[in-house]
Amino acid sequence: MNMVGGPFLVRGPGPCPLAPPPKSGAGKHTLKRKFETKVRKEYQQLNHSYKDEDEDLTGPVTSQEIHTALQSTKSSKAAGPDENFPSMLKHLGKQATDWLAQALTNAISGGKYPITWKLAKFLAMQKPKKPTNNPASYRPISLLCCTFKPFERIILNRITLLFEEQTPTEQVGFRRQRNTIEQVLAVTNYVEARFEMKKNKKNWRSFH
Repeated sequence: MNMVGGPFLVRGPGPCPLAPPPKSGAGKHTLKRKFETKVRKEYQQLNHSYKDEDEDLTGPVTSQEIHTALQSTKSSKAAGPDENFPSMLKHLGKQATDWLAQALTNAISGGKYPITWKLAKFLAMQKPKKPTNNPASYRPISLLCCTFKPFERIILNRITLLFEEQTPTEQVGFRRQRNTIEQVLAVTNYVEARFEMKKNKKNWRSFH
């Protein structure tokens, strides 16, 4: 199933807008009913699968998801506009973690985020061994809210899980612990095997 512009982004209950092609003859009404029944059934099954994927992506955030997301966040990162450090989030108690999980769940289900998540703290960092009086000696960095980072990681983990489940094994690009070198190796092995089969077949004919 195509994940780009994925099915979980396009959904909607209701009658299928498809209509059968016009037919002529005495049995056209019967064929029309069969066609409509078949298409309606397939549409309902497809729509049901979309809802399942929606639940996988937009379901409630759990405390375990927050802990998993924070594990991949460096504690040494600086604070953003919310003045919260990653180390603070990693030491949250159960009650605070449950509150954060509920807040992230509300953000996913309602599609509304805190204003501070849309802000960034801008800093100009001096490049090594560059003069301080030259604007080109500085590179800008933007510090985002640390509470937004686990939210991004949770969404990424959910999308990655669906992507891995629905993507064929032949797809190696944009996948974790896989790369296109594997495909080059597979093609090379296939070509070598075909040459070997052709050579053995030729030798077998010569022997006989």
